[in-house]
Amino acid sequence: MSLFSDFKSSTKGVPVDEFVDLVLYRPLSFIVVKLVQTLPVKPNQLSFIAMTSGIASGVYFSQGTRIGFFLGGLLCFLANVFDCSDGMLARLKSCGTLTGRIVDGAVGHVMMLSIYTGLGIGLVRAGNAGLVDLPLPPLLLAGLAAFGHFVKATLADYFACQYAAHVLGGDCIPQLEYEFFSREMSRLREEGTWSWDRVIIGLYLAYTKFQLGPRPKPFIRYEPEEYKRLNRLLVMLWNFAGPSMHLFMLFISAMFFRPMIFLFYAVFVSSVWVLILVPIQAAVNRRMKETS
Repeated sequence: MSLFSDFKSSTKGVPVDEFVDLVLYRPLSFIVVKLVQTLPVKPNQLSFIAMTSGIASGVYFSQGTRIGFFLGGLLCFLANVFDCSDGMLARLKSCGTLTGRIVDGAVGHVMMLSIYTGLGIGLVRAGNAGLVDLPLPPLLLAGLAAFGHFVKATLADYFACQYAAHVLGGDCIPQLEYEFFSREMSRLREEGTWSWDRVIIGLYLAYTKFQLGPRPKPFIRYEPEEYKRLNRLLVMLWNFAGPSMHLFMLFISAMFFRPMIFLFYAVFVSSVWVLILVPIQAAVNRRMKETS
């Protein structure tokens, strides 16, 4: 199998993957994967490296110095490379596990919490030292950026998962995941043995049930080709406000010690982008309901 075929089989593919992932992060992650492919390295170990890099990134950002931001940006970049590589290794070696999917998601949350906490502290220190001039209080800007990142990442992930479920046969949306992991939990209970898998899946089921709410809506499956025709471009547009794009803009701003580059994108540009996409997506959703 050629390297390109290997790379293609290790990614989620267009349009589910973010553009910046496909052209930057995943090619670098693929190099990591090929280096460890023949070694007894598991995806969860790469997830741990990603989490550690994210925590270290936050620590360096919190220093509020030019070198601190530079090193924080580099580690933030590396964290996303390793965060991409765990899933790629699992797909390429067919060694992914159910709990690995859950761990991967948890790692992303720990990374973001660490990075934005460190960024907020670093902006305060840099502002007090006169190193940066911000139009609003630094903690407010960092908080708005973090909240916006969470909301936009959730939206981008939601529509990517909807596309994967309808067009690619994936099961990553909450309704299908809850059914899938409920069956797995029933199987583990029948075995009658205690395991970390059982604990992790149990916690994830509780989290997913909270997501679905007291009256979860049933999953309505649309015709794949029609869904693809109406949503393919939209999913790609949603990805320009996705988590990897936010991390890339943070990396760029950190390299030049210009935090306003990232803050302007995270607080204003990506927010306007989402506000443009929301009514378009709503119109497409109405059209799908009318034709279903």
